[in-house]
Amino acid sequence: MNTPHIHSELIKAWADGAQIQYKYINGSDSWDDDDNPCWHDPRFEFRIKPKPKLVFKYFVLESNPLLGLRFTQCEITDCTPNAQYIKATFDYETSKLLALEIA
Repeated sequence: MNTPHIHSELIKAWADGAQIQYKYINGSDSWDDDDNPCWHDPRFEFRIKPKPKLVFKYFVLESNPLLGLRFTQCEITDCTPNAQYIKATFDYETSKLLALEIA
């Protein structure tokens, strides 16, 4: 009986549409996206790209006679009742802004 490929589960996931990342085994700790993985190269380690961990921040729009309109960050529990606020969603690892919502 043949031994399964060392990356067989990742190869199957990739074939089903999963995003694969790689990094050099003796290199940086940085993971990079790989659209065409070189599965046979022993210098690389592979993984399925993890789902981003999300961070939510809330901002309320305030009117100040001296400063005009401005956004102030608040906790959702501390936001002024019935006020318009913005919910910003960030990727925890990269700090990349993923979405803005007006609530």
